[in-house]
Amino acid sequence: MRVAREWGEAFCNRDAEAIVALAEASVEEALRDRELLTGEPGAYGLGRQSFAWPLDDTCLVRVHSKEVKVNAPGYEIYDIHGNQAEITYYAVTSDPRVIVWRETLTVDVVGDQYQVSDWELRTFDHIASGSEFAACYQYISGTPMDYMANGLGESLEFTVLLSSQLNYLGLFEPETAVVTLLNLLDNPNKVQIERLSEERYDGKVDLRITFHEDGQQFLITMTRLGDSGTGISGMWVPQDYEPDILGRFLQMDWNEIEARRLTLTEDVASDFTDILCIAELPGLPMKMYGYNDEEYSFRGVAIQIGEDVNYFDWYYATSRFRYPSVYWKADDRQLQVSLYNFTGTGVSAEELHVLRQYDTGTLTDAAFGYSDYTTLLEERIGFTYDEASKTLHLLDLADSQEVAEIVGIPDTDEGGALLGIALGDNCEFILGDTIRYRVMVGFLVEDWATVQYEHMPILEAPVLIDYDENGELIFNLGKFRVVEDWE
Repeated sequence: MRVAREWGEAFCNRDAEAIVALAEASVEEALRDRELLTGEPGAYGLGRQSFAWPLDDTCLVRVHSKEVKVNAPGYEIYDIHGNQAEITYYAVTSDPRVIVWRETLTVDVVGDQYQVSDWELRTFDHIASGSEFAACYQYISGTPMDYMANGLGESLEFTVLLSSQLNYLGLFEPETAVVTLLNLLDNPNKVQIERLSEERYDGKVDLRITFHEDGQQFLITMTRLGDSGTGISGMWVPQDYEPDILGRFLQMDWNEIEARRLTLTEDVASDFTDILCIAELPGLPMKMYGYNDEEYSFRGVAIQIGEDVNYFDWYYATSRFRYPSVYWKADDRQLQVSLYNFTGTGVSAEELHVLRQYDTGTLTDAAFGYSDYTTLLEERIGFTYDEASKTLHLLDLADSQEVAEIVGIPDTDEGGALLGIALGDNCEFILGDTIRYRVMVGFLVEDWATVQYEHMPILEAPVLIDYDENGELIFNLGKFRVVEDWE
């Protein structure tokens, strides 16, 4: 709905003139009643400076299940029904603290244009029911509510550390910090907060939130800003619930696991509610075990080399039941592991782990994951397109040399212009003394809903491993070439 997008963008940008142009008189009056709109024609104002106001960040517009990234700061079009749209805003206070707003717009034709004929705004600053909580926080990690990712964590620390006000002390305990930062009603008789266990091995704390009004319960994991490396204060911030998989794995009797003499099975009907052997290397006393229980599967790995066991919090598989690939590079005492943990509609991607073994038996892990190689691909692979001949040229930007020429893209006259290429969603690692990375190139066409891969090449580059000044492994990609097929 175009009007909803225009409204959301204008609202975030405090463009009062645009809001008034889109609003019927009754809506303009409602905005004034809420003290959001002030002034007169030519000198309108939207929101007082002391008000909370939506974040100035790029968000996703969601229309049902479709997601489209747009340069529309601070809002999400949550859903559209007929002539109504719901918009979610992430408003920031001066603390700073994030509060969810939910706006409902009704759009009708007035004269020769669409206008907002009805308007409602709810601010969820004292959440008292599970239904309200679910409406605001379908997930937290990686969203504008995530103080670890939205850039506000450091600002909040700075404010608190320079403040002499005692009302910030609650941020230093997980039970009270969750009330403040998730904007819950501060009434234990209506909103109960329980700590599920003492602080975990990774420094996190799990909480259960119970809303007595409707009986709904939610699990939240709290983590400290200082422990994350983003600050020194030790204030607690909320994240999506993360089960303590390694904690459960570490509590198991390793002698009992070893006594089972588990061997790798290719049977996809294996019991994914118990420990499984998911990789082994003939000729080397190495086995990799995957953790599963009645509640969680496909996460948590233990690697046994001889008598030494190391644990890793990895997602080692998906519901497609593909086990990891492994390779031992003896000269470097290097164990390579490729995990098939990015799969779905149109996606089949892997994550590479390179582990070094020390005399103590300890394995150190360096990961080359989806976000790492897609960032490198954007820097390395460019293209030019001749619309007349429908010819796509792929370039390696490291030396500006052409890697591939594809004629007849797209192979139909339907659809609009070529929008660009897609890289990284379909790829694999071929392990060995030289690790190779292979990626299928896709292309995007205007008015086509999905990425197209037909007739497109597979590119391969060696994975280059180096060390930074701290001795940590860093990854890069060598020269690209076209290859015929997957291995």
